[in-house]
Amino acid sequence: MTPLGGVLVAASFLLFASGAGKITRPQPTERSLRGVGLPSRRWFVLTIGLVEIVAGTAALVVPGPVPAIAVAIMYAAFAGFVVLVLRSDSDVGCGCFGGNDDEPPGWLHLGVVLAASVASAASAGSDAALVDVVADDLGVGIATAVSAATLAVLARGVLTALSDNRSVAATIWTGRPPTGDS
Repeated sequence: MTPLGGVLVAASFLLFASGAGKITRPQPTERSLRGVGLPSRRWFVLTIGLVEIVAGTAALVVPGPVPAIAVAIMYAAFAGFVVLVLRSDSDVGCGCFGGNDDEPPGWLHLGVVLAASVASAASAGSDAALVDVVADDLGVGIATAVSAATLAVLARGVLTALSDNRSVAATIWTGRPPTGDS
């Protein structure tokens, strides 16, 4: 499996977790979508969560370009949502994982989801599914799964644990903390 295939596995784990969060706690995503004027009905959020779970699972177990492209499309859609939030200057949380992530997504969030989308698309058709890697070489498969899971956990931390993505991004970009509102 190539490094891009490993990133696809990590993106798939993260996508699965995001979908599970939306199904178990749809309210934060409903609020987020409503805050930028998108459809926010419960059934819509639950459908998004289900599609995320299916796409994430498919990319782990089905070889070929279709699952990788599905994952890439989901992350591109997330990027579109983040752009809407940034353009609206809304204070809605991202609602990604169904938790109480009240901070609005920022430029760092956009960078992570765009990277996941591009890497997933770039890996389309170039790798076997994770289950194939495990079947071919158990040690390599387990190492790949553990590495990808670690990357997914770190990405989730970047997306949810940073207290204010916009301020962090501004500090990184300018080298000094923002003054006033972020």
